[in-house]
Amino acid sequence: TFFGAKFSIEADSYDVYDEQGGFDGTNSTYQVSQERGHQAIFYGTNSTNQMIGFSGRLLTFVLSAYLIQIVTVYFKAVRGKARGMMYGLSKAVDILSVALDYDHSSSEACRLDLERALSAIGHYALVVVSTINISQKAEAKEIRREVFESRKFDGDYFVSLPPKQALHVLRLAVLQAIECERAKGCLAKLTNEQHVALVSYLNDYCGGASSVSSSVTSSKLPFAYVHLVNWGVKILTAFYLVTFECLAAEDWDTTSVCMPWEICKLRESNPTASTWMFFIWVNLMTLAILYFLFGILEVYVCVNDTWQSGLVLQNYEGIIDLICEPLLMKPASIADLSAVYNTSKASIQASTARSTAK
Repeated sequence: TFFGAKFSIEADSYDVYDEQGGFDGTNSTYQVSQERGHQAIFYGTNSTNQMIGFSGRLLTFVLSAYLIQIVTVYFKAVRGKARGMMYGLSKAVDILSVALDYDHSSSEACRLDLERALSAIGHYALVVVSTINISQKAEAKEIRREVFESRKFDGDYFVSLPPKQALHVLRLAVLQAIECERAKGCLAKLTNEQHVALVSYLNDYCGGASSVSSSVTSSKLPFAYVHLVNWGVKILTAFYLVTFECLAAEDWDTTSVCMPWEICKLRESNPTASTWMFFIWVNLMTLAILYFLFGILEVYVCVNDTWQSGLVLQNYEGIIDLICEPLLMKPASIADLSAVYNTSKASIQASTARSTAK
């Protein structure tokens, strides 16, 4: 007895009977009937079942590890680097806005220089990462040059440098400007503790910008990892397609169903409507599985092109400009905000009184 079936060996045939004595073709390894002659069912063998099971586990492991790796490197890590860059800039600007003497004669020129340099660091990092996959290098170079020329810097000089070196040059220029104003300029109130913290935050900001500029390069993953997974999944998918179709064909054969374009033999019958419905349902589910598998492979393309989206890029650029705004104009104090509120409230009360009098 093997899986509930009893094998009776006769002269030239192997007939499979279930425990009630009826014919059972689903549990057979090799089935040969008297009417149809010798015929082997390959996809019912133990070796084939083991191969299908192993390939299924392999495909599950590869895709799950691939999806986790892609999301971690190109989604979570990228946003974490951008967030770290914004935090470094925000902390540096906080110290500058507190220590700056907005009424000093050199304040306006110093603040404009600091704003131009600090915003250029963040904008250039974002532009570099958004143009890293552009095939036309001249177009990418022109977009990067515009970041500096719009802020009255030498665009040709900075574009000729490697991106991380350009960010380093800007950071050193910012440090020199701060050191010059500490002596008798608008940053004379900057204490030693604030200066140490400011230098640290500027290093964090520049380091974050450097990480953002290279956050979607192919070197973040092992060599040929994406290609290996893609071709591996495609090969396993082709194997499963052939397997599914062969299983469907053997199901039709073991149930004695003949094709519509064939002449039915003894004990064969034409496929019924339920047979066709089941066949169509199996193929639709196969297409759904293929859609899911290849959709997972497209995750890399989607997250790798995140910075090329205009909405994402403009959002982060807007955040950088918003953080640098205290360098362009003095932030309002609590007293100023209260005065605005009191003035607005008095205006509303006067307007209400005039309406009541009328």
